[in-house]
Amino acid sequence: MISAAAESLALRVLVVDTDEQEVAGTLAPFMRLPGTEFRLASNRSSALDIATDFLPQVALIDLGLPRLEGFHLAGQLRQLNSLRQVWLVAGSPFGDAAFRTLAKDAGFDDFVLKPYTASRFQGLFDQVLHFLVLQP
Repeated sequence: MISAAAESLALRVLVVDTDEQEVAGTLAPFMRLPGTEFRLASNRSSALDIATDFLPQVALIDLGLPRLEGFHLAGQLRQLNSLRQVWLVAGSPFGDAAFRTLAKDAGFDDFVLKPYTASRFQGLFDQVLHFLVLQP
């Protein structure tokens, strides 16, 4: 179930994952929220192209992209002035403390364990709402 806070949130979200269909299926209830826009990308190159035009507030990036592209993408997004404030979320099936530290060191703000579920996305949306409310 989607929280009332998430339902009231107008948000631009970029999701970067090699399995776009699976992610789109899990995100379907969130994609229908009024004012919320999603863009999907399956690799670093297309994600960068989309991000520079779309200017997401949140980017959920699969760390399992080939050749460590998820880690590299986080750094590239952080270097762009227009995207320095994007809330970067790492997605991975590896959730141990060492892997989460690697993600944090790469510039990610948050971490979501894969496989993605509606309840995990609900928690993420609630955290994003809190983050956006606190931004100046």
